[in-house]
Amino acid sequence: MKNLHRLVLLTLILTIVAGCSGGGSGGGLNETEPNNAWGQAQAVSMPITGLSGSVSDQTDAQDYFQVELTAGQVITVSFVYTNSSAQTGIYILNDFGGLAGSALSASVPGGTTLDFSYVVYITGTYCLMVESFSGETAYNLVATVADHPICEIEPNDSATPTGSQLITMNTISLTGGVDQTDLVDIFRIEQPGSGTFTTTIDFDDRNGDVGIAILDSTGTLVEESSTVDNQKTIVVSVVPDGTYYIRVSADVGNATYQLKVFNT
Repeated sequence: MKNLHRLVLLTLILTIVAGCSGGGSGGGLNETEPNNAWGQAQAVSMPITGLSGSVSDQTDAQDYFQVELTAGQVITVSFVYTNSSAQTGIYILNDFGGLAGSALSASVPGGTTLDFSYVVYITGTYCLMVESFSGETAYNLVATVADHPICEIEPNDSATPTGSQLITMNTISLTGGVDQTDLVDIFRIEQPGSGTFTTTIDFDDRNGDVGIAILDSTGTLVEESSTVDNQKTIVVSVVPDGTYYIRVSADVGNATYQLKVFNT
């Protein structure tokens, strides 16, 4: 009977320990295998104050960690790996499984810390994915979230009062993003004042090209930029009591952008 009691107690302890491993709180975690694909992602909560794991290009090339993020947040990721000879990357994948942001070690390895930030435009499920291109390394992952001061909020995909995002004149450095699953962002300016207003967009053109256009209250095109570079500007004359829409579009590929709107 005494041995039976010991067996029951041991089984209970093992059950409790097993139930406490894996996902849950984002602090002091170890990765739990298998977590090698989107469907196997290990769920963790934000902030991640320290998550330890390892990857190998030969046996375990990718680790996925699932996080829930809210539109209007910016997630900042710091990734430290121990083998400076390994070629490693850290990505954030959006709720479509597409690439949203990343930091990659150089093809000629140097340094062991990779950092990046990503502004969240759509509330949903995302994955942080660690990948080894070459070699094996242990790593530690830290990620925090904070409210972004000004960013686009989905849905904002139509030139209507309910389908667009209202912004004010003299909005400086609004951050947004477009891609092939979210082709258009539309912002609304009401009663812009007299004279003219200037709209400028800056973006990273390595992954795509962004178009910008001004529409009137009926959705009719007023002016658009036809230049192909990483900054585009439109200056239009306005009706003081009118409503105007600023349309940002993913002409090619995907890109994040900074939008500025001000009286001139």
